[in-house]
Amino acid sequence: MLIGLDRAKSVEQLTYQKRKPGRCGREEMHGADIAVFTAHRTHAVLDGERDIRRFAWRGDYVRIAYALRRALQIEYQIEEREIEVELIGREENENLLFWEAAEGGIGVWERLIAEPREFRKLALRALEILHFDPSSGQALPDWEERCTAACYDCLLSYSNQPDHRYLDRHKVRDFLFALSRSDIAPTTDGPSYNEQYHRLLGLIDPASSFERSFLEYLYKNGLRLPDHAQHTPADGITVQPDFYYERDGIPGVCIFIDGPQHDETAQAERDHTVRESLKDQGFRVVAIKSGRAIADQVSEHLDIFRPQ
Repeated sequence: MLIGLDRAKSVEQLTYQKRKPGRCGREEMHGADIAVFTAHRTHAVLDGERDIRRFAWRGDYVRIAYALRRALQIEYQIEEREIEVELIGREENENLLFWEAAEGGIGVWERLIAEPREFRKLALRALEILHFDPSSGQALPDWEERCTAACYDCLLSYSNQPDHRYLDRHKVRDFLFALSRSDIAPTTDGPSYNEQYHRLLGLIDPASSFERSFLEYLYKNGLRLPDHAQHTPADGITVQPDFYYERDGIPGVCIFIDGPQHDETAQAERDHTVRESLKDQGFRVVAIKSGRAIADQVSEHLDIFRPQ
């Protein structure tokens, strides 16, 4: 999970003094202690993967944490101090929290989220660092005597000395090998497919059976549902699309469900004017006409109405 993390650090304890009138007209010194803080917001990755939770105790979390942190440093060529990791929570709620300690961030988390296969590369890199063959997970013979549990070429560092007693590369191998062959998929906290369908049903024009038929077609065929219904996507737009799909970072897709009245000349001219205006502003416009089969029209825009 990619999250925002607010952090504050006390920089300096200062004593503030100011002269104020005292008794008998004499000035007296009045002081107060002031703690100066700096604050910044950084990106963090909260890892609560069930495969991690199957490990029994804190030592296993610590091994995974340092193995992945070392792999991040080598794979993305960043310094040890630029990535921090903490174990948070208790018992079944334990998680690993990775966060960017570098001022301004370094962009690693965004890349991991945007390219899920990067997790595989990270796990393969960790296996390599821990002296295992990434393709098989088997220990490299040359390192068996040189590194029985952990060494400064793999898990150990001066910054993690308090945890050295926990670190054993062999006890994290199985997890890393499984991660190197796993499929990572993004998750969302939004509504489920069924919940979204019923939400949209409550928003459509109750007088339009064609809007309902279109929505039902998408739902019954497991196609991507609109993000909004009867939604005005931006200020200053004088028309309200029947359905709307979001697009990352750019204006979205406006879906118009045109019943028979939209074939009339005057209405068709108004539709053309407002929809061309939407296109000029960067929106994509799709009109679903009542005179044609919904399936045929949907098949012409499979990049929008793709399987869920």
